[in-house]
Amino acid sequence: MTARLRAVTNPAAAALADAWMASADDDHLACRGQGHAFPKVRARGGRLTGAKAVRRQRDGAFQIEQVCPDCRTERTLTISPTGYLDRTTGYAYRWPEGYRVPAGTGEMITRADCFAETVSRAEVSLVAAAIATEAAEGEAETA
Repeated sequence: MTARLRAVTNPAAAALADAWMASADDDHLACRGQGHAFPKVRARGGRLTGAKAVRRQRDGAFQIEQVCPDCRTERTLTISPTGYLDRTTGYAYRWPEGYRVPAGTGEMITRADCFAETVSRAEVSLVAAAIATEAAEGEAETA
C-alpha cells in the first residue's frame, strides 16, 4: 500500500482509511483515482446511445441513467425541458457496494491516494510494459 504523507490527527480514522485502501476493489480505486468512464450520450442513426434508461418527467424534463462500465456506479442526469443539464438537480449517484469510503475518512482518501494505490498495485505490470515499449521502439529505430 502507498505510504501516507499527510499528518494524521485521528489515528482511528487513519486506520480505517488504510484498511479500506488495502482492501478496495481495483476498479473502484481506478475510478476514484482517474474518474469514471460513463458513456457519452449521443444519437447514432436515430437511436440514443450511452444511456441505460431514459425517463420523461411530468414537467417535460428527462432523466438519463448511465452506468460506469468499470466500477458499475450508476449516475442519473436530469435534462431540463429546454435541453440543458438541470443544475438544481444535477447528477445523482448510486454507488456499488464497497465503493464508498468509511465515515470520517473522506479527507484522508484523496483522488491522488487512490491513483497512487492503483499504480503501486500495477508496478510489476508497469515495468513489464515499459520494457516491451523500449524493445519495440529500439526495433523500430534499427529497422
